[in-house]
Amino acid sequence: RGAVVRNLELIPGSEFAWSDDGSILVGIRYRNYDWNLRAIDLSPDEPVVAWEVSSRGALEVDRMKSLTGLPQLDLVAALGEGKRVNNVDLDDRVVLLRLSTGEVLWNQPRPHDDGRGHIELSPDGRWVAVSSNASNVRIYDGQDGALVHDLRPCVRNPNAQISSLRFVPATGGAEASLLVACWGEPLQQLTLSGDYLRAWPIDQVDGLRVRPDGLQMLVQHREPSHSLAFVNLDDS
Repeated sequence: RGAVVRNLELIPGSEFAWSDDGSILVGIRYRNYDWNLRAIDLSPDEPVVAWEVSSRGALEVDRMKSLTGLPQLDLVAALGEGKRVNNVDLDDRVVLLRLSTGEVLWNQPRPHDDGRGHIELSPDGRWVAVSSNASNVRIYDGQDGALVHDLRPCVRNPNAQISSLRFVPATGGAEASLLVACWGEPLQQLTLSGDYLRAWPIDQVDGLRVRPDGLQMLVQHREPSHSLAFVNLDDS
């Protein structure tokens, strides 16, 4: 076990985003009842804070819950839990920022769901997908944050937990699509408007990764057995 070089004050166990050259690390920081987004510049001998955005200030939320990065386009997307004012829960927020500077590109509301859910960026930056504990998947326009689609992909149990979410890039003339894992249901692939494409007999998915060319995915799952599976994303 290595010695701690420096405590960067980022929440352990949360998601992180890296810049394309690996010099900037973005995570969630909790201090003095503030859950902020913080970026650390790791290029100096002594790491320094590159930027920090306040959850209760610029982001208009009570706390940050999850984030994801797209380093090749210098983007980071984050999901925040809405504030509670006079015993009323305000909307959660979906935020897109410039990874290198912390500039807020857009900040859009999402119906309150305790900030729960997965957030994903499409590889070309055109779309942001956010799942909720209420089994919705909302697709936002990456340019301005406009809500484009509101999907309910869980078929057998409309209230099932969405355990994983991942974009399949647009390749070979095919449009971008979405992989959605609803707990207790087969892993499925949908168009961004929610039309069914295909499904696989893989259940209880804990994680997904898609090859950059969109031809295969790596699935970590519990059913039919605890294992990793490479799966073709075409009809083969």
